[in-house]
Amino acid sequence: MKPSVDQDLRKAVSLSGRGLVAEAETIYRAILTRFPNNRRALEGIKALATPPKASEPTAQDVQWLLSLYHQGRLAELIAREESLVVFHPGSVFLHNMAGAAFAGMGRFAEAVDRYDKALAIDPAFADGWSNRGVALQALQRLEDAVASFDTAIRIRPDAADAWSNKGNVLKQLGRLDEALACCDRAIRIDPAYAEAWSNKGLLLLELAEPQAALECCDAAIRLKPGFAEAHNNRGLALRDLGQLAAALDSFGAAIGFNPAFAAAHGNQGVALRELGRPDDAVASFDAAIRIFRRRSARLETARSVLYLRFVNAAPRRCWSRRFL
Repeated sequence: MKPSVDQDLRKAVSLSGRGLVAEAETIYRAILTRFPNNRRALEGIKALATPPKASEPTAQDVQWLLSLYHQGRLAELIAREESLVVFHPGSVFLHNMAGAAFAGMGRFAEAVDRYDKALAIDPAFADGWSNRGVALQALQRLEDAVASFDTAIRIRPDAADAWSNKGNVLKQLGRLDEALACCDRAIRIDPAYAEAWSNKGLLLLELAEPQAALECCDAAIRLKPGFAEAHNNRGLALRDLGQLAAALDSFGAAIGFNPAFAAAHGNQGVALRELGRPDDAVASFDAAIRIFRRRSARLETARSVLYLRFVNAAPRRCWSRRFL
């Protein structure tokens, strides 16, 4: 039996409520082809063209998006967010979540675009400025990233993450003393901020203070035992102190907590080479290469080249999640 007009209208309303705008519009237009003056279909088309500007989605939708994010189901999150934002174009939360998802997928230009949309709605959204700074850093727009973190800090001077992330960028710019001051400020604001302790440790390594760096990494691990980056940085400090066996244990711990941590595999390879275990070292370098190649189809670095890169440059991984 052919559905009644009333059934079609109910279906269109249901589709539009789930964010399936095109499907709902198709039904409304089919009804109007048969009944050009149908008031409910005309109102439905108008509603689709001018969606309600509710500030935020429902609590259920918010929890669903957060769940998708924490499960790493980022493509699903973006698809769901795109259907919701049609009905909530003024939602800072939705734009910020989309930015976080795009960043998690390595699509940093799109992340910046969505953070910009959130900030156009609420210029005083400190977390948005900080998140934007992280994405700009990934795009190597370092001065823009510093400016974004500075804006976050002006809005909320006690934003420990913005201070720590600013320190990360300043480190990349070679402004190590300023970077260290930022990490110290983040730790004063939040002494339990493990990432700031780890970042400080990495900076102290750059400043040739491996013992102080080791103490910072230990502090980070006490606060967050499963923090792979801190274990990796601890290994670097131990290596600089000449404690290669202990360094190898730390790199192994980092890989145990995050098997896809390419830098830890590479640093493990350096330690193995220096311990006189070249075959095991090559296996570690191969693991690092496999991870890099999965992340970028353009990476065609030969094993021998990467082997030399690890040996000569002694790469150190920042909390910013970039290695090369």
